Amino acid sequence: MVKVTSLNANGLRDYWRRQQALCVCETDIICLQETHWDDRVVEDVRREWLGDVFVSQGEAKARGVAILVKQGVVEGVKMVVNDERGRLVGVSFGYLGRIVKVYCVYAPNEERERRVFFSELGEVWGEDSIVVGDFNVWRGRLDIAVGMVWRSDASRRELEGGMRVGGMIDVWRERNPQGRVFSRRQAVGGVLKQSRIDLVVVDKGIDCRIGRIEYRDTALSDHRVLEFSIGTQVERRKGGVWCMNAVLLKDEKYKVKIREWIEMRKRERLYVDDIGMWWERLKGEVRELSIEYCRARNRLEREREGIRAGLARRQRGPGGGGLVR
Repeated sequence: MVKVTSLNANGLRDYWRRQQALCVCETDIICLQETHWDDRVVEDVRREWLGDVFVSQGEAKARGVAILVKQGVVEGVKMVVNDERGRLVGVSFGYLGRIVKVYCVYAPNEERERRVFFSELGEVWGEDSIVVGDFNVWRGRLDIAVGMVWRSDASRRELEGGMRVGGMIDVWRERNPQGRVFSRRQAVGGVLKQSRIDLVVVDKGIDCRIGRIEYRDTALSDHRVLEFSIGTQVERRKGGVWCMNAVLLKDEKYKVKIREWIEMRKRERLYVDDIGMWWERLKGEVRELSIEYCRARNRLEREREGIRAGLARRQRGPGGGGLVR
């Protein structure tokens, strides 16, 4: 399993700030936006990082993206794209018997420039592609805090069109169709503005190989760290692989919970586009739900058993010889 993090760092020219960022993003592959690096800083980074460094430089006080890959984690790492504007850099590597491509993006703040940027990402929306970074646009109303004003955006339509043509999905949103989480927080005029603009967009053919996606807080930036994994890992419990207990199939509460989960997942676009891939992912989710349900049920049963044992002791009385009269 390969772990990946992404962070808009708001500038990483200072050595100690870079070291803090590397500690915060302690994974196998790190995708950085707004690095603000020049040639001198890039040389410093190559000495500091034990692995490959791929960059698209912007200016000393603007833009810049980078992908850092730890030594020995994946095979045949090479750069596949560099826009030389500090907005896009991409690498490919061999993993799990296929060639995977990871692209780090930093979309412009201005709507017109952002629309042009998305329109030029044709080669990025492709098979076995993972596009991660700061997209600087809200995909839906659930991606902004309550009270913020929704507005039309031509770049959003461009982004959605490119994703649709390329068969790409926003993984976190696909798995949390009604969820609300924010990746950027900023105070504007004394008012806190929150939105989800840092995304992991992948070819739906490899969605099942993307593990849990998590947004983590950091004091380093007004953006949160975005972390996920590539690959699968069998969870082992007490020396063996977890197996479902058939007794669960007689538990009405459990069956209701699973039915509700399936009905919710059937509302996903993947259910229509690729039901086979949807089914593969659903099986893993049902497994995780079953494990958590069993843990909670066993914990409740232990608590009940403790209560029953306590009542029995009180009934026997201090001598333990029978009921108190």
